[in-house]
Amino acid sequence: MLRKSVTSSTRANVNQVDAHRERLGLAPDVPGVLIMIRTLDLLRYADGVEKGVLTKEDFRDALLHKSGWLKVENQTVEVVAQ
Repeated sequence: MLRKSVTSSTRANVNQVDAHRERLGLAPDVPGVLIMIRTLDLLRYADGVEKGVLTKEDFRDALLHKSGWLKVENQTVEVVAQ
């Protein structure tokens, strides 16, 4: 999961995760995933997958097990700790 400290700019996003959990009838202690990723990095990753250089599985692993900024440049992926 790419996590970032909660600031006033991300508070609305956290509240949205809570609202989705409530709408689905889930308990407040059910974990939610908040993913914040730059569109450019997402497009670069998708391009890498299409070219066979990057995998969907690695993307999933980065989202679920790492914390920081997912930076994609020149078909390489780096998770920059925040």
